[in-house]
Amino acid sequence: MENHSSDNNPLWKVATIALGMIAAAVCAYSFMLYDALSTELAAAKVDIKLAHDEVLNLRAQLSSAEAQANALQERVQSRQAQLATESRRDLPIQLSFHDAVSRSGKVAVLHNLADADLEVVLDVHSPASGGHVRRPLVIDAHGLLEIGAAQGWQFAAGQIVTLEADRYRPIVRVVS
Repeated sequence: MENHSSDNNPLWKVATIALGMIAAAVCAYSFMLYDALSTELAAAKVDIKLAHDEVLNLRAQLSSAEAQANALQERVQSRQAQLATESRRDLPIQLSFHDAVSRSGKVAVLHNLADADLEVVLDVHSPASGGHVRRPLVIDAHGLLEIGAAQGWQFAAGQIVTLEADRYRPIVRVVS
């Protein structure tokens, strides 16, 4: 009988060697692809880090530019308010204070020097107590208006009194 052993068959040997070579080639190719992809991944990570650093730098520059713009805007608004105030006429009211006759405290005397009635806003700020009162008043043409404890106002030394009216510069006095 003939021996058909697989060890003696050259076809199996050639097929096994060919498959082994193909497997080795696929492994080598896969390793080369992996090496190339890992290099690209490392480069992409470096690019991401650089882009992130650039974003942080640009945000810092933007914040600085916004702060400068806000500061300039505040300066412009302040200057515009100053110019608007300077372009208005003086409020034609004479404001003075004297001691109250029968009660403690001070009395404010407002004398309208204009030929027309004036609508003003009287603003009293007390720095010591933090109190603040604001009230509209009408003063007759060339009239006098006295305000004190009898009218429910308690003026005291150190208070800041402001008189305001449209189209006029405000009058600011400290009660002494």
